[in-house]
Amino acid sequence: MNTTYRQVVLGLSILLGLFVGGWAAFFPRAFYDDFPGATLAWVSVDVVGNVVSLSVSLAFGIILLLPYRTPSPAAAGEKVAR
Repeated sequence: MNTTYRQVVLGLSILLGLFVGGWAAFFPRAFYDDFPGATLAWVSVDVVGNVVSLSVSLAFGIILLLPYRTPSPAAAGEKVAR
């Protein structure tokens, strides 16, 4: 997996986590009524707080771990044994 692809996937994961977590945190009634969208409504009342915690925690966890990622040997220019 190349570095650009990883960065895009991690960036999208961060944005999705912050979007869903922010939606549930700042507009809990709308989140409860509308999530996951497309006329589907299956969220229970106690799930809203859990979604906030999980989504925001994962997004910030990814942000905090980004500086510690190690490139693959191929990306670093090393020969990979096959």
